[in-house]
Amino acid sequence: MKKIFYTLTLIIFLISFGTQAAFSNNDASSYYNQGIVYNSSRDFSKAVEEFNKAIDLDKNHIKSYCARGYAYLQLKENTKAIKDYTKALTLNPVSEEAYSGRAYVYLMNKDYTKAFQDIDQIFNINQFSPQGLFVRGVYCTINNINSEAIENLTKAVNANPNNIDAYLWRGTAYQQSKNFSDAILDYNKALELSPNNMEIYLSRGNAYTANGDNLLALEDYNKVINTEPKLAKAYLARAIFYEKEQKYETAIKDLTKAIELNPNEIASYSHRAKIYTTTKEYNAALNDYEKIIQLNPQNTKYYYLKINTNINLKNYQEVINDCLKISDINPGAIDVYLIKMLAYEELGDFNKAKEEQKKYQKALLKL
Repeated sequence: MKKIFYTLTLIIFLISFGTQAAFSNNDASSYYNQGIVYNSSRDFSKAVEEFNKAIDLDKNHIKSYCARGYAYLQLKENTKAIKDYTKALTLNPVSEEAYSGRAYVYLMNKDYTKAFQDIDQIFNINQFSPQGLFVRGVYCTINNINSEAIENLTKAVNANPNNIDAYLWRGTAYQQSKNFSDAILDYNKALELSPNNMEIYLSRGNAYTANGDNLLALEDYNKVINTEPKLAKAYLARAIFYEKEQKYETAIKDLTKAIELNPNEIASYSHRAKIYTTTKEYNAALNDYEKIIQLNPQNTKYYYLKINTNINLKNYQEVINDCLKISDINPGAIDVYLIKMLAYEELGDFNKAKEEQKKYQKALLKL
């Protein structure tokens, strides 16, 4: 009797354990599937929550690590994305999805060496890999190798006609090639697949602007801003549109909003300074150039623009000071001697003006 009892107990335990394990695995898949739904609707924070639950139940759920890596990338948490893709690769060292996802993050980080290592690994696994073609196409697009980018991304699209990002990047490659019509067609296709993706509307708006379709461009920019009012680059894009239309006051409002949302974006200050210069608001332009130099002190381009602004303001000593800074950054910049010569002449210091002229002539002989 005892033997029968123990046997029944063991059977019940095994059935219970097996059912619980199966339930946990199914639950992990359920949370994963819900996370994919959130990823598709671009609610990436909620997607991460669901993938966390899946991984809590199944520490080896490779798909959840890859999908969470993608969500982290969209949330600009690139370090976490790399960690997830790397974990997926420890679980499956031949996962094309994990290698391509990590390579993509490396590309976004401008870490091209590591990106290429992962791309090579993908093609070692599968020489015809659509995911490998995609990330290689992205690399080519980023580096303006547009014909090769289009070739790779076209193969990726043919292999997977639902690859939204492939259409988006190929559209960018077409746009960089000045083929705005094909770029717009790709953005339209991407929007068919992901109608709530504001990044695509923004890209299409830029293509419409470049193609001279002004009303359509403005419609796209307005849609993005109305949907995502805290997206700084949308205000920047619309401001550039208004700048081209010479609607300077409206452009400055958008640029000021873009700066408020992202105070470290140099392009916003640069465009606003350019408009201020056009409208002869030189002090305002000067403030923007000073901010740009603070953000990027090694780019001499903005010192030259600041010099032009100070010349308009007759701040000749500041002109000389900025010339010295340019010389520190680029000792081979001989044009600063001429600029200093003219500045000293305006200040009435003709001896120093002659010294700068001699330095310029001496530098010319060394060329």
